[in-house]
Amino acid sequence: MNLRVLILSGLVAASAGVAGWLQSHSDRTTREASAEHQLQSELATAAKDIQRIKIETHEGVVFAAVKDTDRWIATHLDTIMTFPVDMKKLAKFANALNSLEVLEPKTSQPEFYHRLGVESVRDSDARSLLIEIGGEKEAFSLLVGRTASGNRGTYVRQPEASTSLLVNKTLPLPEKRSDWLSREIFAFNSSDISAVDVEIEGQPLLTLNREGETADGWQIAGNDEATAALRYPTIVGQTVDKMLRFDFDGVKPFLQHKWSEVSLISQVIFSLEDGSEVMAYLSAPDPRGRFQLWIDTPDSPRWISEWVFELSEYQARAFLPRLENLTSAI
Repeated sequence: MNLRVLILSGLVAASAGVAGWLQSHSDRTTREASAEHQLQSELATAAKDIQRIKIETHEGVVFAAVKDTDRWIATHLDTIMTFPVDMKKLAKFANALNSLEVLEPKTSQPEFYHRLGVESVRDSDARSLLIEIGGEKEAFSLLVGRTASGNRGTYVRQPEASTSLLVNKTLPLPEKRSDWLSREIFAFNSSDISAVDVEIEGQPLLTLNREGETADGWQIAGNDEATAALRYPTIVGQTVDKMLRFDFDGVKPFLQHKWSEVSLISQVIFSLEDGSEVMAYLSAPDPRGRFQLWIDTPDSPRWISEWVFELSEYQARAFLPRLENLTSAI
């Protein structure tokens, strides 16, 4: 083979290599552009009329809800019963989702997905989180991964796409099954209450009412000396408000046969101005230090009686007010 043939052969090989690289680069660029366009297009379409949401990890569903007329109800706690959703948290999530913008494409190689946390939630060790939103016809899914360094955004990938992307937002997402549940439990406030009776195991009955002349109108009933010795004028009213605005770590369906096995340490009776009563029963802590709270509304049945709330020790304190905590030394 002469020198001319060798040179021509080398040029052909080099041209083929360059052509192959150009084609490969063009294909990758096309895939990346397609992934960006698909994300923006599908998200914009789905966001127009969101009627259902599901968020899950490889361990299971963290949150699921559907729109019921003008309100949202959570469906992930029980197959039959529903629970009101915290609309502020849901709105914050929807606003962040609607304003997602792609900053740049990332890896399209599956072996590197775990570095960004955008692997399938079906993987046993997945760190990703799968969001599904939909309307009557449209549906949209997105795998949400790690936050980029410097809080520049979040890595995401659509399950059917190979290219992962960096978007401009860190989405507000629930960490626990109870995070996006409504905290507005009672259908009344302190101004609707005439008296609160607190019965704590081993303690004398404590009655609080709104006929006093303290700053917020609350006093310790039948104990003028104690009322005169309040730590500060509004402490009784604040004690009642803490009960009405209690927080919780979890909820589960109320089952009468299960509840009958619970040992109670506190009972709070709210007497309302309309003559009705609402009872709150607090259990002793379980081995994990968790308390259970059941709210009974016999005079005006409401959804809250269908649930048992799980409280931490700190959260349970709202239903364990003691006279010595309300007053200075008498």
